[in-house]
Amino acid sequence: MIVKIGDVIKVGEAKIERKDDSLKLFDRYNNLEYIVDPNSKVELLPLPPFYVPQKVANHLMLEFEKPLVINGRWEVWAEGPYEIDVRIDGKRAAILSPIKVKHALYGDMTEGVVCRHFKTRIYNDVPKRKELAAVKIIFNAQPSGRVDKLVMHGAALTIFEKDDRYYYEIIDVQIKESSIIVNLTDKSPIPNAIEVHRDESMLKARYVMRW
Repeated sequence: MIVKIGDVIKVGEAKIERKDDSLKLFDRYNNLEYIVDPNSKVELLPLPPFYVPQKVANHLMLEFEKPLVINGRWEVWAEGPYEIDVRIDGKRAAILSPIKVKHALYGDMTEGVVCRHFKTRIYNDVPKRKELAAVKIIFNAQPSGRVDKLVMHGAALTIFEKDDRYYYEIIDVQIKESSIIVNLTDKSPIPNAIEVHRDESMLKARYVMRW
């Protein structure tokens, strides 16, 4: 998204305001102001949610408001956090978070992993809140299985955009008797979406949940 002179953009708790030669950036963790050449290009890009207020994790935990029981194949929608990469002439000026940042430990104190944490409802169709990314999850369970959260290597997420809405790549979940396997598929969840974030340095490894 391009920020033009005169724009005031609000995304959840984040606010970006551009006047003639100034750019003001606000969220729960930042209050910044830049003097910016009117000819400069100011752009907003999505990032996986790991940089605000500082980077402490590479994994993302999506916890469901109510546990799910899966029998066979089931496609659902959920929501997930993202952050806003503010760029001036291609250079990073700030990273903003549209929502409050929370973390959680998955597993035990010695072998567990610190995760960015977000609690989400389950939807039958694409959720509408712009301060959150829409997440399509495809479950496969044989036999029937129960799941109350997903953990994934979220720093490797590819993010897509369509009509000013952001989407995670499709999340594929295999529910086994002794584990849950979470795969990032690199596939867009909707037709004609544009890929707007990919970190080529990140390996898209599946994550095996055992706790």
